[in-house]
Amino acid sequence: MAVVGIGILVAAIQALPSRITRPILDSSGGISRLASLDGLRGFLALGVVVTHAWSNYDYYFRGLPWDWPHNPYFTQCGSLAVPVFFMITGYLFWTKARVARGHVRAWPLFENRARRILPLYYFLCVCVVLLALLRAHWPLGAPRQLAGEVFSLVVPGLRTYGPIAGMERTHLMTAAWTLFYEVVFYLALPVFAPMAGTRRRATCFLAAMIALLAVHRVLVHTYEFSLLSFWVGFVVSELLDRFPREMGVLRGRIPAVGAAAVLMLLPLVTQGRLNPLSFGCASLVFGMVAAGNDMVGVLTLRGTRLLGIVSYSVYLLHMLILALVLREVNGFLPIGGLGTLSFCAIVAAMTFVVAGISMVSFRFIEYPWLRRRPSAQ
Repeated sequence: MAVVGIGILVAAIQALPSRITRPILDSSGGISRLASLDGLRGFLALGVVVTHAWSNYDYYFRGLPWDWPHNPYFTQCGSLAVPVFFMITGYLFWTKARVARGHVRAWPLFENRARRILPLYYFLCVCVVLLALLRAHWPLGAPRQLAGEVFSLVVPGLRTYGPIAGMERTHLMTAAWTLFYEVVFYLALPVFAPMAGTRRRATCFLAAMIALLAVHRVLVHTYEFSLLSFWVGFVVSELLDRFPREMGVLRGRIPAVGAAAVLMLLPLVTQGRLNPLSFGCASLVFGMVAAGNDMVGVLTLRGTRLLGIVSYSVYLLHMLILALVLREVNGFLPIGGLGTLSFCAIVAAMTFVVAGISMVSFRFIEYPWLRRRPSAQ
């Protein structure tokens, strides 16, 4: 059902008049590095929307604790999306460092990434704070406490939980936690980028990194999948550079169909959770897409590419939109009494709303900052 709903959304965007879609597609400018990766971003962001939509249903309307959805397919939509987002980041920026022979200028990089991440993130923060104040009837009795709660939002992703003016922020912006990993990655990139300058240094760095992650696994008994995801991105970039002919095998239609079948069957084995098996499958699919596999043309459709361009807005704003819309709907139509099909219909309609708002936010919040980004990065 989720696959059908996402397919309808892509088809609807595909059918939009070009006068609506062209400004967004054109405004991406140099943002698009590889069409298949841009299309993949769109599906990853929609996967997170599906996951959180079902978490909202379980939490708000079934009285269950906030957690991953009980449906393994909806859980997999979100559990695999974030690692693949990190893989894309690792791949793109390791490739940049490799092409530049390890020379990455720190200040242009930081300015570029700040323009990419911060405007929309702070827009979300302003919306959350205003909503909290409105629901609390603008309490001014404890300004120091309120100032501290607002100040905790300054560093992207560092605090996506806790109260603001008495309102819990978790269900409005918890997706932003990944931004902290992104920020740390960008701050560290000028330090380790020289390791991409030569193949020998790259091999030593990647071997040392996986060795440290293995030690972490032995000592802590958990996998650091976030860092592993960046590592996978680095490795895929190196493999595509060193073995382009061999990696070209991944572009075929048979691997694409096989990957789709694996992703459909995988939740039956893993229950949708992130573990070594699901992470390995996600890494393989990412490698295929990075190699240029467009998944039988799906990832390079105009509608898919547009979703990829606005995927940051979809990812960052969808929880706030879900919370607001579901509360309003629940006010006149108790969702707790609805069946699965009825709730899915509501979520499908909300996905269209999220996509529409994301197009507007990209064009008028993200793009004005992106078009002035430094040319050095």
